[in-house]
Amino acid sequence: MAPPQTEDPPWLTLIASNLSGGASAAYLSLYAVGIETWRVMVMPASALRGVHR
Repeated sequence: MAPPQTEDPPWLTLIASNLSGGASAAYLSLYAVGIETWRVMVMPASALRGVHR
């Protein structure tokens, strides 16, 4: 049995980076905040709703 892979394949990292960049551009144009700021804003709101425990 092969040992588990400890790092993401390069193509997966590339896809994730492109998706994040596209999401950041969309949030920036719609809400005037980048994806990092959006994630920080969502965490307290979701905690209040009981999504993250």
